[in-house]
Amino acid sequence: MLNTLSIKKRLIILLLCPFLLLTLLIGDRVSESVSMLDQLNKLKSRIELLTESLQLNSLLHSLRVSKLSASNVSNEDNLGIFTSSISKLKVLAPQALQDDSNAIELLSDLEGVEEELIYLSAEDVNDWSSWIADSTSQLLLMLEKDHLAIDDKEIESDLEVLYQLQWLYFWANEENWYINLIVRDIGGDAKVLLPSIVERQQLFIERFIAISADNKQVSLLQSTFSDKAFIDSYALRNLIQNGHFKARGGNYDISALDKRLALISQVVSNVGSNLSIKIRAKVAEAKMHVVVYSIFITALLFCASYLGWMLIQRILDN
Repeated sequence: MLNTLSIKKRLIILLLCPFLLLTLLIGDRVSESVSMLDQLNKLKSRIELLTESLQLNSLLHSLRVSKLSASNVSNEDNLGIFTSSISKLKVLAPQALQDDSNAIELLSDLEGVEEELIYLSAEDVNDWSSWIADSTSQLLLMLEKDHLAIDDKEIESDLEVLYQLQWLYFWANEENWYINLIVRDIGGDAKVLLPSIVERQQLFIERFIAISADNKQVSLLQSTFSDKAFIDSYALRNLIQNGHFKARGGNYDISALDKRLALISQVVSNVGSNLSIKIRAKVAEAKMHVVVYSIFITALLFCASYLGWMLIQRILDN
């Protein structure tokens, strides 16, 4: 085919090909940066979703413990916040997940669950609570399995650390709840299930260390675990597990459990906030790359068009 072209046309093609190739290469870099920006925005929404999920679990615990202590829900404001939290999760799920269909269905099933609590007896709260807790754990599992291509080892490592801490909070929350049931002598299988919940917490602590959490994160967790609230809560747990606990007639202070849960929540929030700062910096960097590459490719096309046209004019004039 080239044999049928004139020398002038061949020269024109030879002049245009390098410019075209360079344009394609730069365009590919722009495409990569845009894709990275999309993944980072999803990750940003994911951190917001994890934060809201933590809030939902905290509200769940407040509502269920309040219901054990009173015939009606003592804090109606928490019911409104609980409803709002589920709505926020539904909004964030499509932004945080690449495949959000299961998450939306899961969260849709939770709409209106807070209204049921009003009519439940203290003995029935555990079934209601278990359903919601199971849904939040499924949501966390979906997030873990929905891998985002970030291509930043530090951010990926911090995200894994955050997942382990979210799981640690979840199971610490469940332990707190089961001990509340045991102390009030409600829920016959709570004492049987307690050891497995303790084991799961230990598992996620070990995972936290195994995934190479940085020294600052490890120190933060160690200083948190050295708090007196952890020592007191462990003592109560051991009392239950060793068979020396008496639900009736005993006067047990379980406030250490709530303080321990609040301390774990602070660690999760701290790690999440630091990760959000890193993500924002990475988003700014990705946006800058998109702008720089776009400007460069525009300038290159303009220069290539101008120089190419001048050269073509010379060739055609000759």
